[in-house]
Amino acid sequence: MQPVRHSGENRARKEQKKEKHPHHETSCHFGSQEHRSGKFRINSRRGMEKMSHRLESFTERATLYAEQTRTADQSTGPRAGDSGLKLDRIDFGLDMHRQLGTLCWKRKNDRLRILLITSRETGRWVIPKGWPKQHVPDADMAMREAWEEAGVTGKIAPRAIGTFDYAKVMSREADIEVALPCRVEVYPMEVLDLSRRFPEAKQRKRGWFSPAKAAALVDEPQLAQLIAEFEPA
Repeated sequence: MQPVRHSGENRARKEQKKEKHPHHETSCHFGSQEHRSGKFRINSRRGMEKMSHRLESFTERATLYAEQTRTADQSTGPRAGDSGLKLDRIDFGLDMHRQLGTLCWKRKNDRLRILLITSRETGRWVIPKGWPKQHVPDADMAMREAWEEAGVTGKIAPRAIGTFDYAKVMSREADIEVALPCRVEVYPMEVLDLSRRFPEAKQRKRGWFSPAKAAALVDEPQLAQLIAEFEPA
């Protein structure tokens, strides 16, 4: 006759197995999204070491960028982008991340005017911009960003007129900034309507400027050139 095992013994055996084969659980974030549920289950020491190596590699590259921003030549001038520097003088060592921007314009008394908005963190003058979205045409996404950040609607061009680079700050700690290098594709849009109420109305200011004035106000040299040379089709 087989001996009867009590539930208490079964629980004890399960606990012993857990002690022999522990599962380590950690969270991993990449950019602004979490991978699946945000958790990886690692079942071996080798897997844990591999994950640690990946995190260390990212930290080293981010630290390298931070050191570059602190030791860059002062001739780069005023800090450009959300982190600062004129990006044609910086070797990021990181992949460029793609964004979509909107160059909003109108004519007033036969004079071209450019719309700029302030950034939420630093108050710099910038253009509306954001991330592309799967299954949404780039031009449509750029127009959506213009509405959310500037409260404008209008007629957007189907193709970008150029790009500019900047560093999007992801975190700040003491005097060190960790930033994500981004390349923004710029879509011109003729503004047909300007709303007082829009999603980020309380977080930003906006203003109309001549192309020369707008080019002087933005920090990114590539964007300044796009604005200065812009002529509506």
